[in-house]
Amino acid sequence: MATVKDALNAIESHERECRALYKNKKPKWYRYGNSGYPFIHGNSDTAIIVEDVVSALTLSKFCTGIALLGTNLLQSHIDVLKKYKKVGIALDKDASKKAVKILDDLALNMNAKFLLLEEDIKEMLDEDIKKLVDKVNNKAWGWMNDTY
Repeated sequence: MATVKDALNAIESHERECRALYKNKKPKWYRYGNSGYPFIHGNSDTAIIVEDVVSALTLSKFCTGIALLGTNLLQSHIDVLKKYKKVGIALDKDASKKAVKILDDLALNMNAKFLLLEEDIKEMLDEDIKKLVDKVNNKAWGWMNDTY
């Protein structure tokens, strides 16, 4: 599992950002700089899209974690995602509708799969993360599947 120090170092090297400490407070994510690229960690040809850096770092033991740094998918993100053989979309449960829209946006360009999460990736055990990645690599593709 990624440590806080790993996350802070990764954030510092990618782009300065901060997250609000309390729900319903702004900013949820704030970026310094104008990079339109996601945070990427890992070197697998299977990628899972998440909202935040810590989740991307947590996934990187088993696949490439890609943090949108929010829930918006940009054309620059799609351009980056095209290089992966399989892509899973695993946004937090409260962003499931956004995840389905992202799936619609990606479906024309690549093999993409929607993953409905019951728990935050940052809090998952390694064995559960491995199951999530295995689901993305499964040959049976579809937009609505098991929850994790």
